[in-house]
Amino acid sequence: MIAGKEIERIESELKSAFERRRIFDMSDFKAEPLGEVRIGYIGIGFRGAKAVLRAEKIPNAKIAALCDLDGRKVSQVLGDISFPHKNGVKTYVGENSWRDLCEDKDIDLVYIATPWREHSKMASYAMLCGKHAAVEIPAAFTIAECVELVCAAEKTKRHCFQLSNCAYDSFELAVSNMAKEGVLGEVFHAEGAYIHEILSYVLNKENAKWRWLENFRSGNLYPQHAIMPLIKPLKINRGDSFDFLASVSSGDFSMGGMARKLALADGFYAAREGGFRGNINTSVIKTKNAKTIVLQHDVSSPRPYDRKFVLSAENYFVQKYPLPGKIAKGCDFLSESECLSLIGKYTPEFARLSMRDALKNEARFDMDYLMDWRLFGALSRGEKPDFNVYDLAASSAIADLSVLSVLKGSMPVKIPSFNI
Repeated sequence: MIAGKEIERIESELKSAFERRRIFDMSDFKAEPLGEVRIGYIGIGFRGAKAVLRAEKIPNAKIAALCDLDGRKVSQVLGDISFPHKNGVKTYVGENSWRDLCEDKDIDLVYIATPWREHSKMASYAMLCGKHAAVEIPAAFTIAECVELVCAAEKTKRHCFQLSNCAYDSFELAVSNMAKEGVLGEVFHAEGAYIHEILSYVLNKENAKWRWLENFRSGNLYPQHAIMPLIKPLKINRGDSFDFLASVSSGDFSMGGMARKLALADGFYAAREGGFRGNINTSVIKTKNAKTIVLQHDVSSPRPYDRKFVLSAENYFVQKYPLPGKIAKGCDFLSESECLSLIGKYTPEFARLSMRDALKNEARFDMDYLMDWRLFGALSRGEKPDFNVYDLAASSAIADLSVLSVLKGSMPVKIPSFNI
């Protein structure tokens, strides 16, 4: 019965997505330059707190407001902000205080790092209040939320940016630039993954309020880290788009067993022993220009961390995981020096500039820093961000569509184009 209702919901939302018509084209949209970007942060737990403290080290970024359900977290992060950055920082505490932050006229960008199911409503409301929105993964949880965010961005002409830090890994950036410059030739196949053993974190009692909820639908529930680094090399929303998807999940061979063991010592887990999603999901996508993509998701098996990042192209083959990034031309990989030479040559200049800023401001340089540095810089100068709301919707929709395909016996499912 539950499966039937889920199929009905997704198919209904999918029909609406195909019937939608574009209000305004956000593909190349550039908003007015802001100069200093005044940022309001909603959700300042693990990811959010780190984001706040990163902003201290990024040019043209001003920490304008902090918001969380827990006032102690707000006070702690406010105390960690160095002088003079803490001057004038507003604080919002309580269940609906995020709305007050979005309505604050002294904020330009709302940065959202709350539990998954809060993301889209907060981002939509921020845009309706005239703010740009930056949202931790996944920005949208369902097809309906994808449509809602796209419509809100088009209606308000505000940017909605998915905070996909893996798209800012140095190797992926250089390879993406090689694709842009035509060095790779046509990219016709790609693979990506989010394989990260975090079973003890997923089933941690402290995460029961939200993390548990995301493990009872079987599909690729977290596709963004896998697909976002592939968007530009494959020209998705830049001349090509997803056509259809087919998805298959294994059974659960770990989560239920761990929950049963935990239930022996703590009754809290007793009602949460069964019905978990399959351990590993594999989804295959074909694009309208006949490219193919393989995506995998697995956070509950004892496997090494792996994002795969594979590109097959006319001139080169590229692979990063599980080994360090390598490039091949034919049957053999290039030597380490040849590979480093290519990566060095095609590393975008903005990555070098960002690293210099990080060193100058004594910041930790990593893909999170570079992601925020690029976004804040684009908004400051009135440039278009690296990724738009259509990229957000295309990547987020994979979750719901993979669930639908699994429920229908791995049958292919058509994928809507959100930018038409």
